[in-house]
Amino acid sequence: MTAPPLSLDTEVARRAKGLGMHVIAHDPYASADRARAIGVELVSFDEAIATADFISLHMPLTAATVLYFFGQICAVSGAVQSGWLRNNWT
Repeated sequence: MTAPPLSLDTEVARRAKGLGMHVIAHDPYASADRARAIGVELVSFDEAIATADFISLHMPLTAATVLYFFGQICAVSGAVQSGWLRNNWT
């Protein structure tokens, strides 16, 4: 029997943890149980943007999601000082 394939977000978290990173995530649809199972700390959007050194996005690329994401970043005062944004949009 073959193990089910890992989702992209799970694989990114696994690899980041393998590099010694503390992995946080914001996902309004993820359960706390799933986050704990893969060793990820769920945080608010504002906290994720304000504290992350690397941001990896896992959402469909649509005009609405782009406007939402960057609109939210602009709304977080002093949020992204420096860091990396990884575009994993599909």
